[in-house]
Amino acid sequence: MASQDEKDQDYDEAFETWARALLAHAAARFPEKPPLTYEDFDGCTFVPDYCRHCCLVHDIACYYETGRAAADAALRDCMLKTAGMDREWYSRWLGSGRAWAWYAAVRGWALVWRRK
Repeated sequence: MASQDEKDQDYDEAFETWARALLAHAAARFPEKPPLTYEDFDGCTFVPDYCRHCCLVHDIACYYETGRAAADAALRDCMLKTAGMDREWYSRWLGSGRAWAWYAAVRGWALVWRRK
């Protein structure tokens, strides 16, 4: 049976493979812009690893400017859906709160950024 460290390493490797493929696809769709790379992606601050995929999709949408408000809502929805997956009730509640807090933060940042 695999240890937790081995499972974490397998997850990290699978995530990196998926992320690199998604980033390559996005770069091919927007050749006029320098590509966003896996090394540029830093995840989300204060967001658990199991939501990294939500953050990556959000970062891609923001980087390639495909619609900030829709990207922010998709981040929230992805985090809400992920929070509801096979976790204890208190984790779902905490994850839902985190999703809405993160949504408020990215929407607030979008408004500040727009004013600059």
